[in-house]
Order: sequence, then C-alpha cells, then structure tokens
Amino acid sequence: IQVYFIPRDEFREVIPSAERLALGYFYVWWNGHGEITSARALIGTDQLPELRSHVIREELTQSLGLMDDSLDYEESIFYEGRSRATRYTRLDETIIEMLYRPELRAGMPVEEAVAILRSLDGD
Repeated sequence: IQVYFIPRDEFREVIPSAERLALGYFYVWWNGHGEITSARALIGTDQLPELRSHVIREELTQSLGLMDDSLDYEESIFYEGRSRATRYTRLDETIIEMLYRPELRAGMPVEEAVAILRSLDGD
C-alpha cells in the first residue's frame, strides 16, 4: 500500500477517479484471481486535524479489501456518515478477521463463503 499525505486538490493527480471533496480516498488493483496486489491511500493534509486519525484508519482498512460502508453502525470505522472513530469496534475486528480466514479465498462465491463462516460459528 502506498500512502500519500497530500492536499485534497492533488488527489486526482495520484488517482484520477478520486472524489474531489473527499477527506481520504483509496484505490486497489487486483489480479485475475481477485487477489489485491497493490493499493494507494490518499489522506488529505488540508482537513481538520481531529479527523486525520479516523481517515488514515478507514482508508488503510478499506484498502485491505473491505471497501463498502454502512449507515447501520455509527461507531464503526465503516460508517458511511461523518465519523470520528479512531479505533475498531468489536464488530469491525470480527469483519476484518472473517475476511482473512484461511478457509476463504478470493473470488469465492458468496454462498460458499457464508456456508464456511457459518460452520466456524463457534470458532
């Protein structure tokens, strides 16, 4: 993962698809097997200092393959709305652990992954 600490108006110089007013942004590249091979995370240096820790954690975590956000859990690092979370919740940690279970593989059908995770429920 390459991490850039730059003003937000320079984001598109590094990642052309970057959102103009985003506080941070990430992009990943993957191979034909669906495995992430590299990533770039952009952290805006022209944002409020109290948001920086959240943005760093969120962009790096999402660069690992957890790319979607949710409006369901306000304390989560994956919260879609404005957040200041600087630590993972227990739910966040569980989701990250699930993604990197050795029983799962990139490109696996969702149904198969869910069945494997359900079989590990007591783990």
